[in-house]
Amino acid sequence: MGEPFVSIVVPVFNGEATIAACLESLAAQDYPRDRYEILVVDNNSTDRTADVIRSYPVRCVREDGVQSSYAARNRGIREAQGDIIAFTDADCVAAPQWIRQGAAGFSDASVGGVAGAIHPLPAKTLAQRYAIEKDALSQETALRGNSFLPAV
Repeated sequence: MGEPFVSIVVPVFNGEATIAACLESLAAQDYPRDRYEILVVDNNSTDRTADVIRSYPVRCVREDGVQSSYAARNRGIREAQGDIIAFTDADCVAAPQWIRQGAAGFSDASVGGVAGAIHPLPAKTLAQRYAIEKDALSQETALRGNSFLPAV
């Protein structure tokens, strides 16, 4: 059957400082470029975010009605064409195999969601050092002991 088509949804608000690195990493995936789309959802940015986005081969839509990353993600879901919808944030850089490894998790029909590792940048503040020490960004830590099974 080949690789599933993946829609990557990137919500952004005033992300001109980070969105370029994010989009560069998504454009450099080891997944066939014709099997994924990148949807950037601008959540009413007032900086140069829109100018930066225009220099990349992505589809940009706006969410101006509600100011929240959740509303922006939901707008991205409504626009997505993919068999799989993947989310990342505008201040993240995806590893080159991010799409491939995420999509592979869905080869098992009993899997309803896949999460990947989040590696923080070096800490600059006491709060950041604390979050790193407590493994606050870890999907494994967040999901440990939880079971998300469909109702029977």
